Amino acid sequence: MRHCTLVIFGGTGDLTKRKLIPAVYRLLCLRGHLPNLHVIAVGRREKTDEVFREEMLAAMRSESNLHPDASQWAGLADR
Repeated sequence: MRHCTLVIFGGTGDLTKRKLIPAVYRLLCLRGHLPNLHVIAVGRREKTDEVFREEMLAAMRSESNLHPDASQWAGLADR
């Protein structure tokens, strides 16, 4: 299968937290679609990869009512 890259402009913004990352999580982890997907998030706010990942996980839990376990989140966060 071919690789696919999703580039998110505004990666540190509200839409990414509330809609895009939860949608990617649902596709990859819950439905098993897009196994070769890579995600690049570009934003104006300067953040480390770890801080960005922690914010996305916290937003998924609070705003999307998704509660991924550690292995599911690790599978998405590595991408």
